[in-house]
Amino acid sequence: MAVVRAAINQEGNICGQHHHRAKLSDSLVQKLRDLHEKYGLGWRRLSAQFELTPVTVKKILAYERRNCTVVAYKQICRYERSTAPSAPAPSPTSSPSSEKRSTGEPAPSADQPGS
Repeated sequence: MAVVRAAINQEGNICGQHHHRAKLSDSLVQKLRDLHEKYGLGWRRLSAQFELTPVTVKKILAYERRNCTVVAYKQICRYERSTAPSAPAPSPTSSPSSEKRSTGEPAPSADQPGS
C-alpha cells in the first residue's frame, strides 16, 4: 500500500490525478495546456498527437475539465496494482475427457462405434 499526497478542492474532495475516476495525469493536462497557450496548437492537433479524444482535449483546454482550485493536500493510501501476471484459474467444469483433449489425444467422434 502506498501513501500519496492528493490535492483537495474547496469542498474537501480529491481532485486531479488522484481522483478515483481520473485517467490522465496532472503533468499531461499541464503539458496540453502549455502547448496550447505557448505555441497555439489546436485541440485537434493535440488530440491526434497524444492519442486522446478531441472532446476530452477541447474540454481540458477550455478549463471545463480539471478546473478545480487546490486549497490543501491530504495524505491518502492507495493500493498498488500488481504488474506480475496471475496464474489462470482452473475452470470448474473441467472433466477427464476435456483433459485428454488438451494432452493431444484425439477426441472421440460420434460416428465411431463404441462411443
